[in-house]
Amino acid sequence: MMHRAAATYSTDVWEVSLFANNIFDKYAITGVSNDLTRRGQINDGIIYRGYAQSVAQPRTIGIESRIRF
Repeated sequence: MMHRAAATYSTDVWEVSLFANNIFDKYAITGVSNDLTRRGQINDGIIYRGYAQSVAQPRTIGIESRIRF
């Protein structure tokens, strides 16, 4: 499970937030797929099968701001 936290200060016109995503910097595989670009091609008698994995973004800390007009 990924965790996110934010603290926001706002007025009628603007708001500022301090946030953190993936607070505990968890490594997680978010997707697995086949690499179909070389599917079925034979290289020196060996059939190539490729796989790709997507991973979660590491811990991110930042500031967001918004202005209403």
